[in-house]
Amino acid sequence: MKTFLKMTLKQSGFAKDYLRTFNASLSARNNYNVKNGRSSKVIGSRLMKHPKVLAFWREATKGYIDKDKVKAVVTDALKANRVYIRNGKHFCSDVPDHKVRIKAARLAIRYPCIIV
Repeated sequence: MKTFLKMTLKQSGFAKDYLRTFNASLSARNNYNVKNGRSSKVIGSRLMKHPKVLAFWREATKGYIDKDKVKAVVTDALKANRVYIRNGKHFCSDVPDHKVRIKAARLAIRYPCIIV
């Protein structure tokens, strides 16, 4: 991969660890010399937005993620309604499930490299 050669060793280690764990703080802690959890969160957050890391993820996930499927899942989640369980049965209501909708919107905003 071309972008892999342009990244530092720590950046490439972070990018690979994140694809395995989906935990930015843990991936930063494994690849950078950090003193505490807050430092690893800051480093992980910065690297999540780094152009070289995003480009690496795009290339690494090119064959695995179908953009149409991801868009469909996010679109469905943005239309989610609440589900109630009564006597062991599931009932779907017309009331919007705002928690699920907000999570879907945040997911779409947070990972533009996958959605776009």
